[in-house]
Amino acid sequence: MLNELSFVSRRVDFNGDGRDEVLVWIPAPNWGGTSGYPIVIFSQKRNGYRKLWDEAAWTPIILLKSKSHGWRDFAYQVGGGGADWQYVIVKHNGKSYKDNKVQEKQPEGELLIDKNWKSTVFGPIPKQ
Repeated sequence: MLNELSFVSRRVDFNGDGRDEVLVWIPAPNWGGTSGYPIVIFSQKRNGYRKLWDEAAWTPIILLKSKSHGWRDFAYQVGGGGADWQYVIVKHNGKSYKDNKVQEKQPEGELLIDKNWKSTVFGPIPKQ
């Protein structure tokens, strides 16, 4: 169906406050390319959700056991377009998430979105 948006989402309490944040990966046509597709993390607030972080990425997306400033660290894979495949480690700096370092080996942790993901469809998307 035209104007549908495919995505994969997971609910995770990144900061231990008892409320899940929502991680969304959007592997939809025209939303990405060789460098990956958007990952967006939303935090629940009283009047809805606030975007915490977004970046282009490939799967797997991995929740790490480590924390930075009370927030769980996570990793995702990058590569393509001639670039070597690597994992980006993302840590919270007390204000927001920031890419921290890159490594070749897949870090250990909980697979939030593996390579065998199943998408959900949200649609139709209203025209702007």
